[in-house]
Amino acid sequence: MNATTIFDEELSSLLLPFLENYEWERVANKEGETKLAINRIVTLGYSFLAFPIYLPNADTDAVFTKIMQNKTGRSILETKGDSVRFALRTKATVYPENAIDTWTMIAVKYLSLP
Repeated sequence: MNATTIFDEELSSLLLPFLENYEWERVANKEGETKLAINRIVTLGYSFLAFPIYLPNADTDAVFTKIMQNKTGRSILETKGDSVRFALRTKATVYPENAIDTWTMIAVKYLSLP
C-alpha cells in the first residue's frame, strides 16, 4: 500500500503561537491555558489533534522517541483517511552559555466521520 503524507503549511504556521506560549509559561514558571484560534483552518466537520514536545536540547531522535512513546503522538502519526493533513512546527530558543530549549508540535486535521 502506498500512502502519501500531506502537510498543511498554513496549519503548520498557526502552531507557532502555541510553541511561543509554552516556552513563555516554562520560563515564567506559570501554568496557563495555551489556546490557538484555529477555527478558520479546522472548519466544521473536521477534527484537530496536536501534541507538543519539550526538550532542553535539539536532539531530533529524542523528539521522535517521545512522539512514539505517547499515545496522542502515536495516534497522530497513525491517522489515515482521504482528507488528512499533517502539520509540524519547531521553535528553538537559545539562552546564555549555549543552553537551548526546543519545542516541537505535531498535529493532524482530518474529516470527522458522521
